[in-house]
Amino acid sequence: MDITNITTPLPSVPKQDEVQSSEKENIAAEFEQIFAKQLVEQMAKDLFKGSETGMMKNSLYKDHIIDTLSAELAKQEPLGISKMIREYWQQKTDENVDEPTR
Repeated sequence: MDITNITTPLPSVPKQDEVQSSEKENIAAEFEQIFAKQLVEQMAKDLFKGSETGMMKNSLYKDHIIDTLSAELAKQEPLGISKMIREYWQQKTDENVDEPTR
C-alpha cells in the first residue's frame, strides 16, 4: 500500500491568540448589546404606558421592539463600550508582553 500520494491537507487549527482575540471581541460585543438593551428598556418604559389596547398591550411585541433597537444600537457601536473593552484588553496584553519574566 502506497501512502505517498495522500494529499488531503490537515485542518488548520487556529492559534491560541486568534481564538482568544475572537472570543474577546464576541464578549465585548455581547456586553455592549446587554448594556444597550438596559438603556433602551429604561428609555422606552414610559413609551408603552398609555397603550393598553391592541398590539402594544402584548409584552412580546414590546420586547421585540426593545431587542431590535438594542441589537441595532450595539451593532453600530455608537456607545463605544465594546471598543473601550477591546482597547483595555489590548493594553493589558501589551503590558504583559513588555514585563520581564522573573
